[in-house]
Amino acid sequence: MISHEIYSKLKQTDISKGRQKSKERAKEVWKAMSKEVRDEVCKRALITKSTVDRACRLGSISAKIVTAFADIAGVDPRWLTGRSDEKKAITDAEIEDFLSEVGYKALILAVHSDNPTSSANPDDLQSDALDAASHPKPILDIARTQISALSDEQNTSLESMNTEDMEFLIKCLNLRARFNEDARSLLGMLKLILIA
Repeated sequence: MISHEIYSKLKQTDISKGRQKSKERAKEVWKAMSKEVRDEVCKRALITKSTVDRACRLGSISAKIVTAFADIAGVDPRWLTGRSDEKKAITDAEIEDFLSEVGYKALILAVHSDNPTSSANPDDLQSDALDAASHPKPILDIARTQISALSDEQNTSLESMNTEDMEFLIKCLNLRARFNEDARSLLGMLKLILIA
């Protein structure tokens, strides 16, 4: 079984190589699972059933979902993501190899070392995930620069913002993005930062 530590660090960005294949294959596997197995997939991957349903509907499949399908149902992650057309049995070591291929090598190394905090710092783990998702690292640099330029009062105000406030602001920006190019750019930047 893949460790909880690995699941907790996996991103929910799309890693499929062929959305149509991923869509069909994810649907096939998900429908074949019993309710108990589906519940276990969601529990292990720390996701909801609606997240899996969306992946099955759109073909946009994340490392979390792929890992859970491979771990619990024994589905080859390369087949599931469209990287291979060969459906074969899979081991934990092969799942970890696959995760290394899609940008989580530092995470796998950190989990297998005696002292994870010394062997791979969070920036390395985040950088691996960013490379896998093909998002440029400068986005994180811009975010860090902007945060460091804030006054103490502004920083305190941001940190005190609760989840409901953030959801409301994102909904407002999403609405503005329908009618305004600048808002669309900001929303795109925010999405890239959130998945980084």
